[in-house]
Amino acid sequence: MTIKDHKYLLILIAVASFLFFFKVGDMALTDPDETFYAQTAKEMLAADEWTTPLIFGQPQFEKPIFYYWLILISYKLFGVSEFSARLPSVVFGILGILGVYSLGRLMFSKLCGFISGLITATCVEYVMVSRGCVTDMVLTTAVLFCLLFFLLGW
Repeated sequence: MTIKDHKYLLILIAVASFLFFFKVGDMALTDPDETFYAQTAKEMLAADEWTTPLIFGQPQFEKPIFYYWLILISYKLFGVSEFSARLPSVVFGILGILGVYSLGRLMFSKLCGFISGLITATCVEYVMVSRGCVTDMVLTTAVLFCLLFFLLGW
């Protein structure tokens, strides 16, 4: 396989990476949900607590722990910052674009997958959610891959 065989995929990864990573850590955490998730992961990191989400020293089980684990891993790798808090959503946003491409390619053609991925990657709401420290992108991508794998197994 050559680069030419994967040109659509490489273009999508480049476009999505630029849109989702560009200055993602420059803006402060502004949404109340962003601060909630980032602070919870920060407290879990400080307490070295990987099993119970903590906010202001108290356990909270409002959301599944997987998203906090992703932020914790990001904090461990890159330190506590706006960038590392948002990194899991950015990565899952890019994976979502790859999932849309794969779904379009599986059902129709490479070109259809490419156009579908490009349209998704440039949708304002998709970009905004991919750049925020919120659970939505992880959930969306997980559901997308469930559908993709269902179709692959069909």
